[in-house]
Amino acid sequence: MDGPSSLTHVAARFDPQRPAGQPIRKMDMSTRQELARTAQAARLLSSPTRLRILASLLQAEASVSELASRIGADRYRLSHHLAVLRRYAVIQPAWHGRLIVYRIAADETRQILAALERFRTRHLPSPPGRTKGGRSRGVQMALRQARTCYDHLGGLAAVYLLAEFLRRRWLVRHTDREASADTSPPYTLTMRGAQALMRRRVNVVWARRSRRRLAYGCPDWSPDRVHLGGALGAAVRVSLVRSGVIRLGGDDRIVVLRRPLAAWLDARVGADGKYGGRDIGRGR
Repeated sequence: MDGPSSLTHVAARFDPQRPAGQPIRKMDMSTRQELARTAQAARLLSSPTRLRILASLLQAEASVSELASRIGADRYRLSHHLAVLRRYAVIQPAWHGRLIVYRIAADETRQILAALERFRTRHLPSPPGRTKGGRSRGVQMALRQARTCYDHLGGLAAVYLLAEFLRRRWLVRHTDREASADTSPPYTLTMRGAQALMRRRVNVVWARRSRRRLAYGCPDWSPDRVHLGGALGAAVRVSLVRSGVIRLGGDDRIVVLRRPLAAWLDARVGADGKYGGRDIGRGR
């Protein structure tokens, strides 16, 4: 980023406590260039995702997949922000065998974030009842609970669903650590899982024939949590919609939970529209 204390140097030359009658200096070309470089540094830190990256790396170095899990960001968009920070030497890569991890200068970054936090609390109070992104807190909470993530289910409901798949051993974590070192964690569909999901009208055959990855952990918004992505995740979402367990919302990507996911997992809700032996209809 910009050289140290350039903005402080500029401010010192324009001291508001100047003696009365002293003429105000005009801003010369070098001063304008210094301020332009400082504005560029401010733009570099204007992204909430990049600030989350820096705050997370203050705790410990991390690979792309680990960082995505920590801050709850999509891995591919995260890679773009990492490339920007790396281009300006804000973060530094380090290699551990084939694994790339990122680290930062902790003292310098901590001072920058502290200064930004002081400025925010003094001058930029958050509007009541709204989030920084402009959404109401109610909408934000609904999105955190259940939402669409590309063509599969995301949110805490989807995190719970994947945890149940693993607990029931319908899915197992991939054993090849070297192959999955810098990617979202892959999963293997077991015979038990294939049979269980097909009984719930999940199109396992289509998912296996797809050219996409079958099943992997897609980072959720909550740190250290993932939900099921890949072709199998898309097939599961279709089954949940057809079963009447979930209903897709509007433009905000909100998914409405109409029936307990536990009922679907226990085969008490099927794709034929039955719930506990009673017809639940095709939609509300």
